[in-house]
Amino acid sequence: MTALWVILVVSFFSFMHFAVSVQKHHRDLYKKMTITNKEFRVLQSVAWVTLLYTLVPAIQHWGMGIGIMAWLMLITVSALAVTVLVNFAPESFAKLWRLLGVVRFIAPPAERPQRTK
Repeated sequence: MTALWVILVVSFFSFMHFAVSVQKHHRDLYKKMTITNKEFRVLQSVAWVTLLYTLVPAIQHWGMGIGIMAWLMLITVSALAVTVLVNFAPESFAKLWRLLGVVRFIAPPAERPQRTK
């Protein structure tokens, strides 16, 4: 049962990083700031590493065949949860990102001067 929760929570965390690496969601979160290549690579790297990490407990708990299928099901649930949160409750997503987003310590968004029109 703990493997199930570990996979759900860590894959949710992973998909949050994937969502923030998308230009539109990054702009919504950081208000008028475009994502730099460095931030994009760091966000994507953290997301892929944590997502692949969740495969290990699935295989250890359920074995190779069932573990991979269970892992696919659980990461699908996490992806759906992040998608719903980003689209229907962006304020809640922003609060969760500020709470859980570890990447902001690794590659925080740079303060950029506002453009004049």
